[in-house]
Amino acid sequence: MNKFAKALDMAEGQEVNFKQAVLTTPNQVKKDRQIEKRSRKVHTYLKPSEYDFFISHIGRETFSNALRDLVLDFNKQKNEQNQ
Repeated sequence: MNKFAKALDMAEGQEVNFKQAVLTTPNQVKKDRQIEKRSRKVHTYLKPSEYDFFISHIGRETFSNALRDLVLDFNKQKNEQNQ
């Protein structure tokens, strides 16, 4: 039995408690679907010395997070220049 059919069976056998129900408008549901996810991958080649130097400065932070922060800072700076 698929999950949807199981949920329907459960719903038919239970009464709705309106005090615990959470109501939403279509606009609220639409907003949840529009959340942008991190889906783009960036690939670059560095010299071993460049990579090691960068890693020595970021400490316990992951390389990916540090690189993402650099991109976000760059974008913010360019956005402020354009305004």
